[in-house]
This record gives sequence, C-alpha cells and structure tokens, in this order.
Amino acid sequence: VLFGGYNGDKIFDGLWLLDVERKAWSYMAPSSPLWPQPRSDHTVCTMECEDGEIKVLLMGGVGDGWKVVSDCWMLDLSGRGKKLTFDWETFGRRGHSAGCVMLSDGTVAISAFGGYTTKSKCVSSPCFYQWNPHRHPSVLCSGLPLAGAVLRPHTHVSASSSPASQ
Repeated sequence: VLFGGYNGDKIFDGLWLLDVERKAWSYMAPSSPLWPQPRSDHTVCTMECEDGEIKVLLMGGVGDGWKVVSDCWMLDLSGRGKKLTFDWETFGRRGHSAGCVMLSDGTVAISAFGGYTTKSKCVSSPCFYQWNPHRHPSVLCSGLPLAGAVLRPHTHVSASSSPASQ
C-alpha cells in the first residue's frame, strides 16, 4: 500500500495497492469526501481486522507549505476514510517511523519513533497510543525509555508491527 508522496513538484493524496500475484498496481479512488490532505514524509501501516478486512493507518507527514500534518486517518481499501479523533498534536511528526496493530476488541494500538515535531524538533522518545471508536482515546505513554537505553534523536527510521497475539 502506498499513499501520497512528492515528485519534486507536487504533493499527492492517492492510495495505491500492489497486487503481488498479478504484479500490477491499482489506484484506490476515494469513495467519500472525507479524505486526508495530500502529504509526504508520513507513515502508513496496514492491519488486518477480525473480519479479514485490511485497514490502512496514515499518520503525520508534511502537507501544503511543508508544514507538519498532525492528524491520523484510518482508510479502507474501498476508498473510505475516517479521521481518528485524539490529541494528535502531541504526536504530529514527519520523517518518523510507526507501527500499528488491531487488537481483538477493535482497539488500534499505535507506536511511533523519531522524526521531527511540529516545532521542527528532532524526537528521540517513542509515543504509544490506543484508539477505539467506543472508548476515549488514550496516550499510553510518551517518552518511555526503551529498556533503559539512551536514545538519540532519529529521523527517517523504520519500524514494523506484528500480529496482536505476539
């Protein structure tokens, strides 16, 4: 799954899906007016819901005027978008890494590390969020040291997610 990007002239908001069996890309056109703004330098991760549906989580990045975008979206592969509602300002980043997983109760667990904040500060502390449409969203912890390690600020890092059972 690919979303948006920058070609040197323009920032995009398209969602593309690669069919690895057919070795072909498909453009997933938005089917509702609720859709994320064009962006680059963001993070996208996918997760599988209990019903087998694949959801795409889109976080942060830069938009018009190269300003950090402080929002988070859940997209489905039919082109529908839903803006997740929680205080993303504390988590607005670009050039960061993130992972996500859908838990059995429908809660989305999100982690992010590195990147630059809305104030152009390089970040070293990870953030952890949970979002559930039936409960109030929560910051699990912010600035949690990883096993006592001293973390230096990072940008353009990688992360991955594992199934919720692991």
